[in-house]
Order: sequence, then C-alpha cells, then structure tokens
Amino acid sequence: MAATISTNPGVLVYPGGQRLIYGFTTSTVITDDFRFVVQVFEFNTTEIGKFYLTPNTNSTAFFDLSQVIEGRLKRDVVDNSGDALWKATLPFAQSPQNSKGYQIRVGEFVGGTETLNDDSDDIYLINGYEQQRKGLNPGFADYYPTASTKKVWLTDKSSVSNVISYEMAAEDYAVFGFLYNDITGGAADYVRQQIFDSTGLLATVFSTISVANGSNIPSSSAFVAGGTLVYASVGPANVLARNPTWPTLYPNWTKIEAVVINGAVAVIGSVLKITRDCSIPKNTPTQMAFSNSVGGYDYIRWDGRRVQNLTKQDKSYRPLQGTWDAAAFTIDPTGADTAIYQKTVTERYALNALMASNDFALLGIAFRSRQIFVKIGDDWLPCTLSESSLQVQTEPISKLTEVSVTVEISQALRC
Repeated sequence: MAATISTNPGVLVYPGGQRLIYGFTTSTVITDDFRFVVQVFEFNTTEIGKFYLTPNTNSTAFFDLSQVIEGRLKRDVVDNSGDALWKATLPFAQSPQNSKGYQIRVGEFVGGTETLNDDSDDIYLINGYEQQRKGLNPGFADYYPTASTKKVWLTDKSSVSNVISYEMAAEDYAVFGFLYNDITGGAADYVRQQIFDSTGLLATVFSTISVANGSNIPSSSAFVAGGTLVYASVGPANVLARNPTWPTLYPNWTKIEAVVINGAVAVIGSVLKITRDCSIPKNTPTQMAFSNSVGGYDYIRWDGRRVQNLTKQDKSYRPLQGTWDAAAFTIDPTGADTAIYQKTVTERYALNALMASNDFALLGIAFRSRQIFVKIGDDWLPCTLSESSLQVQTEPISKLTEVSVTVEISQALRC
C-alpha cells in the first residue's frame, strides 16, 4: 500500500513560472481521514514545504509546484566577482539564483500514521514562464544542447535557419544563457567564438566550460548548487576585452559568432550571430538588457537617448534662527528660514529607435519583463518602462518601426 506520482510536468529542466502539476494516486483504500503527504525539497536537502492533500472524488490529488517555488528563483544580475553580469570578463558566469533543483516526495497519512516518501520526482527549474495558450506542459527540449538544429541559447529572439541574429556596436556588452548540465541529455563542453570581416574568418577562440573560466563543470546531477544554467559573455565588448589584440589586428571586423559545441567539436545548438552596428547615431545610443521568458536576457540597442526630466522630492523644516545658547544673541544674516533634511531626484530618459520586426517583437517581451536595465555611461542601472501602452509608427518605405519609450531609473539620485 503506497502513494505514487501518477503525472508530472514530463521534463527535467523547465521554466518555473507556469503551472507545474503533479498528480498522486494510491493503492490504499481511501477513508475519511486519508491524506496525501507532499514534501518539497530544494537541492534535495532543504525541505521548503509540507502539504496534506485531500483526494478528490476520483481518489486522486493534484499539486501545483509553481505556487510553492514562486519568488525562490531570481534572475542573476552580477557575475562571479560581484560586478554587473553583462560586463563579465571571464568567458562564463554562474547562475546560483536563476536555476535550482527540486524534489517532490509523496507519502500518506491514514489512521493516525504518517508514511513519507513512497515515491519521488526530480525537476530543475529556471526563472522563466510559458503562457497558458501553450497548454499544459509545453516542451522545452529546443533549449537542450543536443543537436545543431536546437535553439539552445535562452533568448526570445527567433532562430532563422539555425541562426539567431543581433546587431551590436563594438562597445556593447551581452551575456547569453544556456543549459550546460549533462542532465539535459546534451554534452556541452565549449563555446566557440569566431570573428569575421568582409573577407571571411579572422580568428577562433574556444572557451572551455570550466571553473577557471567562471562556470561549474558539467555534471549529470540534477542538484548542483551553481545551477544547470550558465551565461556566456559573448557580446562584442566582452569578447574584445578578453582578446585585447583583436581590435588592433581586426579593426574592420563585421561580426562575431558564438556556438555551443561538444567534446568532439560538433555544433550542438544554433549560431548566435552578432553583426557590428557601425551607424553613427545623432544622439547617445543606449543598450537595454531585460529578463526574457526562457530564463536568460535579451537586448535592445536604442539609437538615441535624451534626458526627459528630473523629478525632485524633498522634505524640509523651519529652523529657529539665532544663537539661543550663547552669551550674546546674534542672527546669521545669510541664514535660511527653511532647511532641507531629505532630498532625492529621479531620472527619466526618452529612448528611440528604428526597429525591424524581429527587434520589435522583443520589445513586447521587455514590456512583460520584471527586470530591465539600461547602460548609462559605464553603469548598468535598473529601470522601469513608464508607458502603460505603446504607440508606434512604421516607415512606409523602409518598413522599419519607429519606437519611442520612456524609462525611469529605479535608483534615486541622493542629494
């Protein structure tokens, strides 16, 4: 007589932001005091929840794991050294907050006796989500590094003929996540980075997925504290900084390509192609990074940026003028009757760009994102999109979409 897990999400690595339904059945005769006992463990060691479920009229109970782990998965924002994640200098950065392993155990409570862990199931979750329109348990295998036909890179940008295309300037940073752990059935060992100009391939660098390069070593265990997700720092500024001779040797480079490969040097994912943006903007360009729906970050390069406004908030009091605790009373002729004891200023910026349809689709992801950052100077600053709706205009000749948004920096300027 024992409880069993009859249904589960059906995958081992999955976004944790949609329903994760487990079903339980039992061979025990159901009585009024019968309960399924469900335990949830993080990394198979720490119990984070214990629940007693009443069977339904079909002698079955269902359990939604997503309601238990909500808020426990957080998108990483710093690299291994504590600096902004996007400026990672090592080839990789770990993901300790964004991916965690969970074990669901089911037992029974009947007749005053509790029996635990009759059956169990493991799952590894990342901070992403699927929409209800995709149905229950949509597949995620396209992001497993098992073949060149797989997407692999955790981006919402479409893969066209197994190529994911971005445009970035030489000064733009970027990290892209992928599932490197062997539990996916893949065998990721390296990320190959290549630089090209108009004549063809200029140079190739292989970055081993290793501790020395910022990652954990790929493992077959579902419970690795460093996570099953790793970020590859393959933006132009990241790659050129690690290869300091390249800007001099290849000043006219046109694109950088990155791909995940296995030990046999076989490609096991789509090519991430970053084409150099050499345009000369009229205003200050701005790079935006935002959490996407599949556990990674996506990027939009805005052609222009200007200060929209500065909003001031302050608190003041009226000091009593005069030297009341002195032998002789005096008054400062330059003294103010009002003094400020707290003052902050909020920055807002207007961003604008001409976008192709692929980039414009990413803007919709940015509107749903809970974490958005913009690069102002050398700093990556958290921000929010001020618009509650978006108005756009498509150029009739170029078919590009002219987009303008306003962002508010989520760090107040202290005064």
